[in-house]
Amino acid sequence: MKQVFGRTNIEVPDRWLRLLSGADSGGLASAALETGLPLDVSSQPALWGGHLRRESAFQSTLVMARSSTDFERSPDEDHVVHVIHAHLIEVLSSLGRQQLDFYFVRVRQRMPEYQINGILQALEMAREDGLIRFNGLAVEAPALVVRSVWQGHDGFEAILVDQQTAAELQPIASERRVGVLHEGATGEPRLIPVRTAADVEAVVGPARV
Repeated sequence: MKQVFGRTNIEVPDRWLRLLSGADSGGLASAALETGLPLDVSSQPALWGGHLRRESAFQSTLVMARSSTDFERSPDEDHVVHVIHAHLIEVLSSLGRQQLDFYFVRVRQRMPEYQINGILQALEMAREDGLIRFNGLAVEAPALVVRSVWQGHDGFEAILVDQQTAAELQPIASERRVGVLHEGATGEPRLIPVRTAADVEAVVGPARV
């Protein structure tokens, strides 16, 4: 089943796959690609790129990645921009792609205003350069902390949330038509971790997207 993902206005499946390395990463990558489901390559972009970049179908697959957290140590806005841009280029080079469909900035703590401004500037520049299609926040902090980053800035089109924070942030997401990707056992669309080809089969079942 597919649904429109917030104000991105694109239709996405109700399941996304988060690739995690295991004994047979090549088999996992092939099985995941065959499903046609969106792929999260954040865990090891170079590893997954090595397996996927040779497959023609990979260029048309929806792909997401999360940011690093290096910007948390940035002393000023310009450095934040540099750090995020450098990470994006590193991920894209590893994947052999010119563009990510979704790039989620990780929020683990309260941020000074200059870091938030740097993030927004970096994401806007990346969009203008064609490096990303849509940007979002990966929630790794209590909802109250995320609100402090998000509420005064409407530059994000998606959020990645766990079960605990989903209910608290859903009202803001609905008001702003922000797509909500759920990480955990509930919610749709849902990001599901897979470590083997068997995990992929268990997620997809007999039907393919």
